[in-house]
Amino acid sequence: MHFTLEDLCELMDGLFSQTEISQMEKLILKTLKWKIHFPTPGEIARALVLNCVLPSKFNSEALFKCTDDFIEFCLLGTLSPLKC
Repeated sequence: MHFTLEDLCELMDGLFSQTEISQMEKLILKTLKWKIHFPTPGEIARALVLNCVLPSKFNSEALFKCTDDFIEFCLLGTLSPLKC
């Protein structure tokens, strides 16, 4: 079902104007930096690794590839050939 701003104002008994609702939506999106989805397991793993103190020769890209492969395995039960 698709609601317009007019529908929303009517549902809220005119508590907020269409302009106020639109401005609040823009503020929320800007505050969230347009990230309106849940973080994926890969994003969480990357954030955790990037916050660790790692040796200078650590290959984070290889770890991220292995992480993605493992997540794929967990979700699908199948795995493309591992290169870890």
